Amino acid sequence: MSFIGFVKSRIFLKNIIIMIIVFFLISWIATLMLGFYTHHGEAITVPDLRGLSPEKAVIRAEESNLLVEVVDSFYVAEKRKGTILEQNPKPNFKVKKNRTIFLTINSSTPERIKMPDLIGATLRQATAIIETYGFKTGKLSYIPDISNTVLVQKYKGKIIQPGQFIEKGSRIDLIIGKGERNQKNSNNEIEDTLTQ
Repeated sequence: MSFIGFVKSRIFLKNIIIMIIVFFLISWIATLMLGFYTHHGEAITVPDLRGLSPEKAVIRAEESNLLVEVVDSFYVAEKRKGTILEQNPKPNFKVKKNRTIFLTINSSTPERIKMPDLIGATLRQATAIIETYGFKTGKLSYIPDISNTVLVQKYKGKIIQPGQFIEKGSRIDLIIGKGERNQKNSNNEIEDTLTQ
């Protein structure tokens, strides 16, 4: 029997039809099983856990068949301590059952950072350094001095030395030279400022 004759035979056509039926049957069963395993079409809306304590967040998540895990914390003065600041996935996002929601909580104590040395820096440089370290620029005072740079750095009204640890987000007051009068007068004014 020739090859063309075999291809045209009933046995060959019957086997091809059986293979096609088996292929589609296996594909259909695999799709059903995959959908069952992955819960295809089933979605849970992520609740808004921000502002809750971690304990309340666990309860709220369990009610929705979700899990929670605290992965980070940082301090925000304006928010209540020990509460959730951020979550991933975000609220109202659709997820599968037993998905883990990753939480960032507000630390109960602010991070403490070493005070940088701002003496001799221009106002622009000092402001950039203050922001880089996570502090805020506080009250600015000017006194006559030829340098036009930071002469004194203060924290809560007192002189602060570089390297001292203070809370992140603190305000740093600066006394800056103004470039007027002579050096003798400015030194007297600096001494007066330091004794205040």
